[in-house]
Amino acid sequence: MFNSTKIEQYFTSLSARDWRAVVLFFYSVLFQLAILSQTPFIQVGFLIHFYGAVLLFFAHHLLLYFTNSKNHVLSFMFDFAILFYLMAQHSVLSSFNLIVLLILLFIAGSELSKTSSLVLTMFSSVCLSLVNLLSIRWEGIQNLFTLVLFNFSFVTVSIISQQFRVQLKDLHSELTTVTKKLRSREEFSEILIQQMPTGLTAFNQSHDLLFANKNLTDRLNLSVNDLRTIFTQTQARGQAEFAYYNPQLQEKKIYEVNQASYEDVYLNETVNLMMLKDVTEVKHLQDQMRQREKLAAIGQLAAGIAHEIRNPLAGISGSIQLLSTDAKNPDDQKLMKIILKEIDRLNNLITEFLDYSKPESRPDQKIDLALVMNDVIQNIKASPHTPKNLSLEIQVNSAMILGYADKLKQAFLNISMNAVQAMLNNENPKLVIKLETFGDEVVLSIKDNGSGMPEEVKKRIFEPFFTTKPKGTGLGLAITHKVLESHQAQMQIHSEMGVGTEFILKFKKA
Repeated sequence: MFNSTKIEQYFTSLSARDWRAVVLFFYSVLFQLAILSQTPFIQVGFLIHFYGAVLLFFAHHLLLYFTNSKNHVLSFMFDFAILFYLMAQHSVLSSFNLIVLLILLFIAGSELSKTSSLVLTMFSSVCLSLVNLLSIRWEGIQNLFTLVLFNFSFVTVSIISQQFRVQLKDLHSELTTVTKKLRSREEFSEILIQQMPTGLTAFNQSHDLLFANKNLTDRLNLSVNDLRTIFTQTQARGQAEFAYYNPQLQEKKIYEVNQASYEDVYLNETVNLMMLKDVTEVKHLQDQMRQREKLAAIGQLAAGIAHEIRNPLAGISGSIQLLSTDAKNPDDQKLMKIILKEIDRLNNLITEFLDYSKPESRPDQKIDLALVMNDVIQNIKASPHTPKNLSLEIQVNSAMILGYADKLKQAFLNISMNAVQAMLNNENPKLVIKLETFGDEVVLSIKDNGSGMPEEVKKRIFEPFFTTKPKGTGLGLAITHKVLESHQAQMQIHSEMGVGTEFILKFKKA
């Protein structure tokens, strides 16, 4: 199949030496087709001169090709000498040879220096005059005019080719500058795309991956199948945020997704772009900030209510105690004991309210979390609520942080006992506790295989008074959250119904 584009690319890649060879090749072919077909020119002497000249051209340019030699004035003179020799032997064909000569002179002037081009022009003029004297013998005013015209043509072609050479050189210089600028911008764009903190990918209409930057593979750890799944699902739903379980990281991530498309002229189809950003940590921080604001408001309310309730309770308690001394009826005494017991229960609850509403000071004591967790583990084993068949998997390494041991012990115990209670109906309860250090972070993980939590419960577990237990106060995890917040701990909760719950607490290493 004819491909004009490839032919065009081939001819634009030819050098001046190659063009010279092409001109001489076509000269030989056209000479045979246009002249040898005429009967008067089929003579043995003519054929010897012609094919001898063709062999000299061929040998000369073959030598230039294998030696990789550049165009030189002497090389051009060699070709010119052969053409003038043919003109001298067969003057009838002088016009045809002179046209070829002018073409070669233009090629020479477009590459050689001004001095070399002038030398070739003088050489051509002298050779033409000699051929005219020895062979052609142009006579008269008209023939002299023809000789002058050809010499003028030599000079004109030489001047034009030199101007063409200068303009071509300037154009080449400008193109080189533009190419460097484009290459610089291309490299800058490539570095910018590869190093940008957002993942960028491109798909064609068949959802085949065309491009993916390093952020997607090196930082987000997303495979091609992951990217295709996210692209397909978000394209159909039009979601700006998308929750996806990353199999490489083995955890659920939240991605901010932005999509766009454009018509690619080169590919001749629509290309879809997708930008991905991992906003999991940002979402966790936002949830924690909302939780803190909510807890702060509830804490202030609880402190005010606690103060207002405690005073009337003190009066009620004193009055009941006085009445109980005069009461003779056993039923009345029993009722008064119940009232006093409930008053004590309310007082304890108010004390917890007040402890919750007190501002926590920043810890400055250096403690080993491993010792705290060992105490927590002993309490779990000794608790009467702990199932006898509970399997404990402990991996606790020494880790120093700034904190209050007693408060952290209570917080960890609250989380651990909640985990134990979530596994009461499990035939094979298992509690996994890990304490490890990663760089400047100390990570504590408490994981159970209990009933898990629905999303609504997970969002509210740190709210005061919120509880799923029949006799719970809803303050245990609220106080735990406040203790962890005062220690500047980052909290992550992964829970799935019927699978279990994992609390991940991250502290700064001391």
